[in-house]
Amino acid sequence: TALSVLKLLGIRFPKKPTKLNIFLELVKTKLSLAGKRIEDLIDLPVMTNPDKLAAMRILSSVVSAAHFATPELLPLMVFKQVNLSIKYGNTSVSSCAYATYGLILSGETVGDIETGYQFGKVALLLVDKFKAKELKSRTLFIFNYFIRHWHEHIRESLTPLLDAYLIGRETGDLEYATFSAGAYCYYSLVAGKELTRL
Repeated sequence: TALSVLKLLGIRFPKKPTKLNIFLELVKTKLSLAGKRIEDLIDLPVMTNPDKLAAMRILSSVVSAAHFATPELLPLMVFKQVNLSIKYGNTSVSSCAYATYGLILSGETVGDIETGYQFGKVALLLVDKFKAKELKSRTLFIFNYFIRHWHEHIRESLTPLLDAYLIGRETGDLEYATFSAGAYCYYSLVAGKELTRL
């Protein structure tokens, strides 16, 4: 349904995304960021175009479903959100897009841990700048579960993951509250907390 609505907004994705599609969109995204400092993304203007705002919201709402149903579609959706943010300005959901872009960069395929970490930090600043508490659980989870451990000790993620769980419960984001609770337990075990306590 989301893909059909996005077509009405002029955003199309391949029916069966390939590694080549992902690579080309990654290159396109990197080119759109050329000459920009990552920390300056926080100062982009606020997105006002109603079609682009709608597209950003729709893309943000289906990222998890895309990950489970068609994993190759997830990076394409994230690249689209990052590019829309760069071209039309930030919106509250840009925070999740930047965090997920940081996840992609930090992963094994790209392996750019430093840039991924910087995007994660910008995501955290942006979610606070927009006072988007409804997106904070998701943003905290993505940064602390997928990005932070490449740059800092895993123990540094424990309190933020617990915060993400509590914020998700408070705001009704039960999906990311649950992801955060599971991540907190797993990282606690990896960090050396005693199994019987956990």
